[in-house]
Amino acid sequence: MKKRIGFFGGTFSPPHFGHINLAVALKEHTKCSEVIVCPTGSSPFKEKNESEKEKLYRYEMCQRAFKEIPGFTLSKKEIHSSGVQYTIDTVKTLKKEDPDTEFMLFLGADHIPLLPNWKEIDELFEIANPFFGMRPGATIQLPEGLSETSKKFIRQGLVDVPQFEISATDVRERLGKRLYCGHLVPAKVLDFIYEHSIYFLV
Repeated sequence: MKKRIGFFGGTFSPPHFGHINLAVALKEHTKCSEVIVCPTGSSPFKEKNESEKEKLYRYEMCQRAFKEIPGFTLSKKEIHSSGVQYTIDTVKTLKKEDPDTEFMLFLGADHIPLLPNWKEIDELFEIANPFFGMRPGATIQLPEGLSETSKKFIRQGLVDVPQFEISATDVRERLGKRLYCGHLVPAKVLDFIYEHSIYFLV
């Protein structure tokens, strides 16, 4: 039987309970033995250019958020890469390193409208079967610009996941205003944020 590994990428600025809830739910649904959490270095959908220190801060926050969850590991493949990182390139590298493993892509359903803009989306879905956490009872309208093959992958990969209504943008705004965030972000991540004064000048 092939080993099954989930790939969970994102900006994670900061990682919060919504991210953790989604990843754990999809891991259990797919029965993956491992989930690779891969914070991106420079996203093609983000305009801001971060310093190396800011990127490392996000990686360290992900360490604190995920490392104690059984079956979760962290990857530095994107955080140390130069230039914009694309998921297809990272997943291709993982598959080349471990060709006998079955990879799966973990995403929130909120990513679906953006998929027509992703690089080589058809090939990505062929390499890593996608799974999307969606609010139970919600309906999804697939965007124009996707092939029928990709649409089929999406329909097959929709998974009901109870939602934690948390936005990283809202968390950053609350931190900037010095508002309580312990109900949104793991304590070890908050400790790191306070220690390094991250987001306090939003």
